[in-house]
Amino acid sequence: MERIAMSRKERDDLDWLKRAKEGSISQREAAQKMGVIDRWVRTLLKRMTKQGDAVVVHGLRAHRALLLGRHCLWACRLQPLVQDRQAFFHQRIQFQQHLIQA
Repeated sequence: MERIAMSRKERDDLDWLKRAKEGSISQREAAQKMGVIDRWVRTLLKRMTKQGDAVVVHGLRAHRALLLGRHCLWACRLQPLVQDRQAFFHQRIQFQQHLIQA
């Protein structure tokens, strides 16, 4: 059995989904309590058969490497390009100011 870290809202949503699955409340009532449309509740109930309780957890939470990869893309690849561009425009402005003063 695998432990799943959930926020309070995710635990509440899971509780509403289980109640809807049991039939103690309707799918529409569960959707209202969760703040989603009833079609999404039906989709989540179908997914519960395959994924279990993890259906309410965001899909990228388990893949922190993907989130870190996006950050690394900015920090490692794009940020130096932006800094080079800023340096270029800074030099250009200094040159223009030099021409104006001359």
